[in-house]
Formats: sequence, structure tokens, C-alpha cells
Amino acid sequence: MASFPTVDFSQYQWVVNDTNYLTKWNNFQTAINTLQANINKFGAEAKAESDSAIGIARSLIEAYKVNVLEPFKAKCTLGLDFAQGRYFVDDGLERVETTDPESFLTIDRNTAHNSWAPDKILTESSIDSIARAYDLCSGEPLGYEVSREKTNEFLWSTDLANTVWQAPSVGNLTITESSYAAPTNRNGTDKFFKLEVNAGGSYQGKFDQTQAVSAGERVSVSALIHKDFNRLGFVVFRVAGDRAAFDMTTGELATNPLPDGIHKTYDLGDCYLISVSHVASAAGSVVDGIWFNPTNSVGVVTDFQVGDYAHLAAPQWERGTPSNYIPTGSSDVVRASDATYIDFGGEFNPGELTIYWEGFLNIDSENNGSAVFSVFKAGSSETLIIVQRSTTTPSRARLLSTIFGNTSYKTFPLNDRIFKIAVSASKKNNLLVFSINGESIEKQLDGTLDTSGDYRFQFSRSGYFSQPVQESIVSKTLVSAGYSTAAELNALTAGAQS
Repeated sequence: MASFPTVDFSQYQWVVNDTNYLTKWNNFQTAINTLQANINKFGAEAKAESDSAIGIARSLIEAYKVNVLEPFKAKCTLGLDFAQGRYFVDDGLERVETTDPESFLTIDRNTAHNSWAPDKILTESSIDSIARAYDLCSGEPLGYEVSREKTNEFLWSTDLANTVWQAPSVGNLTITESSYAAPTNRNGTDKFFKLEVNAGGSYQGKFDQTQAVSAGERVSVSALIHKDFNRLGFVVFRVAGDRAAFDMTTGELATNPLPDGIHKTYDLGDCYLISVSHVASAAGSVVDGIWFNPTNSVGVVTDFQVGDYAHLAAPQWERGTPSNYIPTGSSDVVRASDATYIDFGGEFNPGELTIYWEGFLNIDSENNGSAVFSVFKAGSSETLIIVQRSTTTPSRARLLSTIFGNTSYKTFPLNDRIFKIAVSASKKNNLLVFSINGESIEKQLDGTLDTSGDYRFQFSRSGYFSQPVQESIVSKTLVSAGYSTAAELNALTAGAQS
């Protein structure tokens, strides 16, 4: 360990009329400089030792987190690592490992699902297959993107020259398919559309359609906007009849943030993916869409010039928070909800059970995100778990379950959208224990948990308790055929797991 430096200054003292005082003074100054240099060296050594100690401590913390999960994983009979694409099932006779979850999971979604790949291109997951999600900024794999049913209600999202779009005055705008490929499929056949002004003056470069909304209903508009534009650098998103503008030079919200809106921009390289979600203030018809202006305004402007242009692709209008793009033609297109499950056999213990989940609430759902899971299912009887971000305290998550009744719930800490849930049930002591992000709640069962007949573990996407249900991402699931205490569950869910 670094030692604090000292210097003996006694040799530099002098008396009155000391003929050698000048030499001693110079040596004294040299000693002070030496001491300062030694102190600086000590500080650098001490910082290096401190940094080393912090690094060791962090390594120990990470090792502890791994060691908490690894022993639990070793005794699990089912492991689903959706983020890394590794899966196993153990029926007591054989442990089968695979990179193909469809080999033992039933995935029930009767439409394709588009999700963003690490290279920022929308990639189609076929019917009845896992749609894996990636972070749009870092490319990090997040897990299984579990989606509720969603509908793009903008018609002809693939053809902006179609007359269904309420284009401006005839003759003021030329709309042509661009040479720029839109990142909405892998074969490059989807293109941006170029919108070019051919007459100056008063005009709005707007693309919108009329929709019906209910009071208090959240709706979303999203689109891809190419970075190649001339003067039409302010993109106005009209959502539930209100407007917010984005500046294409920065990719940021420019003006008029909606008070209850969710405003998101992702830089995809050549273009931006922009989405705005807003709550309708009243029931009725709204004219929603995307407008282009040459000045920072959400209203009508009058200084358009011949040759102004912008590029637009993949417009989407949907109810709820934004989801991945769904291409449309002459009618609405529905993406079916996900229902993924496994029917347990020999790998399931009907007397004792522990289930661990790790995942994320929807990136865009801020105050309204939730994840729904059916833990036990025997015939028509099931025990549901819902994890939902609190609308009043976004740093907390709420737990709702049929075990606790329709109105009972407990709030838990929620860090950066991440939820980690562990649930353990034991028929032996008739106890059910929940833990979320390091905090637990116990429930003494009174016979409401039906564990007779066939057992099913399922991810589901349906509303419950009249709560809004949004997208979520499940990164990891582990099932153990044994009971765990509240302390053991809290250790599993307290920190980031590996």
C-alpha cells in the first residue's frame, strides 16, 4: 500500500546572521518541491490502489450475482434464455439443450411479426415463431418480444401516392417512389416516397387520414423520415388531433411537446424512426398523420418554395403505445397477439415449483407498460401474474394476481424498465411467495390454487382487471421443480443476473 511521504525540514533552519542562510533557503525550496512531487506520486498510487479495490469489489459483486443464479439454474428443469438464444428442458431422464425453442415450446401467433434486428433492419419472424428483440441503439439482444394484438389503421402505408392520403392542393406536390430503400425488409424492395413541392406559397405538405377515437384513449403515430431533405426540415406528427414537431437537423423534438405524450426518436443511420403517442381529450373523429414544414411550426405556413422535398416511409397509426411497423394496402392489417406455452410432463413437480423471469417493460410504454403471465393452468383454472409500471410512481412496478383478488397488489422497485420476478409455490405448506426486484410478498393459500390435471406455463397477452396491457420483452425464464423461500427468491431478483 502507498505510504504518505514526509521530508525532514530541520536541516534547513538557520539562526540570526547565519552566513549560510541563502544556501539553506534554496535547499528548503527544493525540499518543498520534492515533497509536493512525492505527494502527487502518493496520490496517483493511492488512486490506482483505490481503483483496483473498486474493480475487485465489482468483480466480486458480479461473481456473487452469477453464483446466485447458476446454482438455481443447475437444478432447473426448464431454461429459456431468449436473449442469447439458448434453451434446455429436463424431464428427469434426459436434459436436452437446443437453440430451437420451437422444438418444445408451442408458439401460437397466426400472423408474422416484424422486429428490429441488430443491423437496424426490420426482420420478419414467421407465423408461430419467436420474435427476438434488440436494442435499437446498441444492438444488444433483449429477448422475446411478446406482443398483444396490434393494428395499423393507416391504409396504403406502402404507397403514399395512393389517393387515400389527404394530399394538399392538386398540382402543388409531386409524389414519387424514391431510390432510397426503406429498412422495413431485407430484400430492399420497400422504398421511401419523395414528396416534392412544385408550386410555392401557402401549402401544407401533409399526409393524414381520418380516425375515430374515444375520450381518454391513447393512440400512436410513427414513421420513417429520411435525412435527405430540402427545407422541409420540420416534421409535424398529428396524434389524436394534437401536434408535435421534430427538427430533422437534430432528430429531436423541436416544439409543442404533448403534455401526456410519449415522444421517441431512433437514429437508424440514413433515416430516423419517430413515434408519438398521445391521449385523446375527447371522443370523435381526428385527422392524424405526418406533415412537413420549412419552418418550426405545428400550424399552416406560407413560405413553401418550388423544389422543397422530403422522404417518408412506413407510416403507422395504432391504438395504444407504438409497436413495430405493420405494412398495409387497401385495408387495415392486424398482427396477432403472442401466446407461447409449454405443457409440463415429467419435468414438472405438482407439489413444489419455482419460476424465475427476467425481462423489460415496453421501451415506449413509460407509465403504462405491463407484462402478463399465466403461471399455473389446469383445465380452465389459471393463476395470472401481471407486472405493471405504476402510473403515479414510474420508478415502482405493481403486482396484480388472481391469487390476491382483483384489487389487491403490492408495489415493487422498477429500475430502467427491468423487471425480475420469482414465484414459488408449495402445496406442502400451502404457501405462495412472490418476489420482484428484491422485495417479496407471501400468500397463504386457501385452496384457490388448482394444481390438478394438466399443467401449463404460458406467456399471454390479454387485458385483466381493466388494466392497459402493452408490449413486453422476456429475456430469461427458468423453472425449478422445487420450493424456494422468500429470502432465496429475493436473492435471485435483487440484481442484474447473468
